[in-house]
Amino acid sequence: MKKFLLTMILLCVTYVCGVGYTYGPIHAANTDTDKELTDNVEDIVENLDVAELEAYLATLSTEQMQVIGLGGIKERIKAVIS
Repeated sequence: MKKFLLTMILLCVTYVCGVGYTYGPIHAANTDTDKELTDNVEDIVENLDVAELEAYLATLSTEQMQVIGLGGIKERIKAVIS
């Protein structure tokens, strides 16, 4: 019984180590891809021409602005995309 229990524990430890070794690099690659995607989104949003949209938002009443919320339009766009 002890031998069986020890064998099962060793198999579980080996499996956990193998999974960590196998999927560790994939997680690191995803992190790099996520950072690159975030950088690209920020660049695109910063280059948007939102002057007309900001002019329209300036014409809204206080109640309408409260529904939309406060803050810059570019920050809102980034929040929706992210």
